[in-house]
Amino acid sequence: MEQVNRGAKLQELLGQMVTSTAYQKGNAAQYGPDEVDFNPSSPLVGQKIAFLGSSVTYGFAARGKSFVDYLAARDGAVTFKSAISGTTLAGLEPGGYLARLKNDFTTDQRYDLFVCQLSTNDNRHGKNYGRLTPDDQCTGFDVETTLGAI
Repeated sequence: MEQVNRGAKLQELLGQMVTSTAYQKGNAAQYGPDEVDFNPSSPLVGQKIAFLGSSVTYGFAARGKSFVDYLAARDGAVTFKSAISGTTLAGLEPGGYLARLKNDFTTDQRYDLFVCQLSTNDNRHGKNYGRLTPDDQCTGFDVETTLGAI
């Protein structure tokens, strides 16, 4: 129970930080991805990159703008962003990682790179950690646990 309480306290502190004037100055429009210079010689120009994640990928506290948007603006990457703040790895909820991996990225789209930003939200939501499985196990994971979902 104490871990859940620490998670709730962390969420409260993050909420206070996000609404503070000092914190939001770094997220002002002049620092947004629309203000960066495009680098036409970047090796990422035209590369199709899929991003699956939570608040970091979404751009929590930055008005939905994250490193993904900077890679698109600065480096010309063609990005596919599926990110929900607070989402969990474990479980089959519609907004969870596994459901979004299945539904938001089509198998007929050819990506050059797939980036998965793992979150720590499972602990805050009381998800079971699960257990390590043998190195040679390739199927049968308990996706209702954090380790099984990973």
